[in-house]
Amino acid sequence: WYENSRATAIAKYDESGSLKRFTVFPEHLGCFVNVPALPPAHQISSDWQGTVQTITPDWEISAPVVTS
Repeated sequence: WYENSRATAIAKYDESGSLKRFTVFPEHLGCFVNVPALPPAHQISSDWQGTVQTITPDWEISAPVVTS
């Protein structure tokens, strides 16, 4: 399985050069994942919620924070 996978990483910095966000996307190169279709944008509720986690340059991961 590892021969057909990779991870894409994106780092976002502010104007002073401080790391603001680091995102990793695991990918499998052999096939597409079956994901249910999303509803049209006009059907998505404006009252959505999610969680945010951050990672520091020394790989410390923050606790999840609920966002809306």
